[in-house]
Amino acid sequence: MSSSRSSSKSFSKLIRAALRQGWTHDRTSKGHHRLRSPNGNVVYMSSSPRCESEVYKKILCRLKKEGFTG
Repeated sequence: MSSSRSSSKSFSKLIRAALRQGWTHDRTSKGHHRLRSPNGNVVYMSSSPRCESEVYKKILCRLKKEGFTG
């Protein structure tokens, strides 16, 4: 399995976990992921993250800062 494939699966799991916690998900006009927390804060993710482990850590940190508990 390629790392980009496993990366996209990791990001998909992260999005699904956020949805279970009441976050909403949609795409911007440029195709980026937009996650909105239950209290209205927004976290953006690239549609094709590079350097997946570092990006994943940064996104996870930002989500937790906004209330995600995953």
